[in-house]
Amino acid sequence: MCKLSEQNHSTPHDVDHPESERQFSDIGALFRVHKEAYIDLYRPQKHEIKFIKDVSKCKTPAMGGIVISCKSCKNMTYLYKSCGNSQCPKCQSIKRIQWQDKLASKMLKCPYQHIIFTIPHELNYIAKGHPKLVYGILFKAAWATIEQLAKDQSNMGGTPGMTAVLHTFGSDLKHHIHLHSLVTFGGVSKEGKWVYPKRKNKIAPYRKICSAFKANFIKELERQLRQCDPAYFDKVKGLINGTKEIRWCVHNTPPTAHTKVIEEYLGRYVCRVGVSNKKIQYDEKNHIVKMQYNDYKNQKQNEAAPKAIKILEPLVAMRQIMIHVLPPNFQKVRSYGIMTKIKADKIKKSIPELIKENGHTIRTCFQIIKALLQLTEEETIKCVQCQSTQCDIQEIKPNEEWYNRHIRQESRNKSPAEASKKVSIPQSASTRPRISMNPLKENEVKSL
Repeated sequence: MCKLSEQNHSTPHDVDHPESERQFSDIGALFRVHKEAYIDLYRPQKHEIKFIKDVSKCKTPAMGGIVISCKSCKNMTYLYKSCGNSQCPKCQSIKRIQWQDKLASKMLKCPYQHIIFTIPHELNYIAKGHPKLVYGILFKAAWATIEQLAKDQSNMGGTPGMTAVLHTFGSDLKHHIHLHSLVTFGGVSKEGKWVYPKRKNKIAPYRKICSAFKANFIKELERQLRQCDPAYFDKVKGLINGTKEIRWCVHNTPPTAHTKVIEEYLGRYVCRVGVSNKKIQYDEKNHIVKMQYNDYKNQKQNEAAPKAIKILEPLVAMRQIMIHVLPPNFQKVRSYGIMTKIKADKIKKSIPELIKENGHTIRTCFQIIKALLQLTEEETIKCVQCQSTQCDIQEIKPNEEWYNRHIRQESRNKSPAEASKKVSIPQSASTRPRISMNPLKENEVKSL
């Protein structure tokens, strides 16, 4: 779904060629300037090249939009459409709002526990080569752990519900694979009755959750690697065995019935990679990227983490963003147990009090548009410069000249294998080599 840019750009340029020479210092500018060098160096796959192209043109004249012309001061404000890529860090706010409302409408009237499953960083090497396999196993192992322990009569004796969201990043965009999950603090027994855990602040002992998650993950990882690539499994078997000797981290928060803050946190990254456009500043003149992140190492108790800035080279910054682009058609949000629609319908019939929270519905298109434009029935569009309400709105078509100059001309979608020959990429995906399985170079590892 395309939407108008949330940023206002004022300029006296002519409507037919809006902001043709203006420099954008965001993620889009970073991708436009360095995409060719990145493709040559890192050899991305087809869906990753598409992501680069989409972010490069998102909310730019290449997408078209509207121009608001002020009759009083003659100022013109351009609002450009988004690319609609499901992982774009510059747009997708509508989908995030929809997902958060949908999740709220599914929540049951019971406490929830926020549980975070994290795999050791030693397994990042395997995840880089087989991301879909590792991420899928993470979901499967996390739910198997919760279901197995919750059904134990000494813990709860029932089937709970879980909604999980995959994160592959930390605040500073390093490769940190973990799963945020909202788990019902209670479940449905075999008799169809609601039961609560035997302990007041956790479903099962912490050490049991950690050990069960480790066992479930490693068992499934070994099984699938043996089945799909025996030679590769022999290569990484020692790496996997090393993780069996360490304790895996499963963070448990106390159960709470006030889940709105957690819902908003999870919704923040549902439809984008791990950084927002506001946290990236690209200095095209000095060829550096400034990235803002939460400095958890220096966080004080009961205080918010302080903000910190790190400076990266453009290609390293692009790599840290691109490594979190998920495989095509991968479902990063999944529900299990009584949070699934089929089981939720059965629960409503047998236990009437376990119903959805009242007052939460999916927003209509009209409500979303009003929210994005920040208008009420009494308000009208105002000029951002003189606050006059005497404005005209005119649609502008995608600027092909701007696209040719800033995107198409700089890169002809060269295949990594043919980049040195200056030949355009064939449309067939089979001509593009897959990402290398070799470990990163030493300087890249330090930067990541």
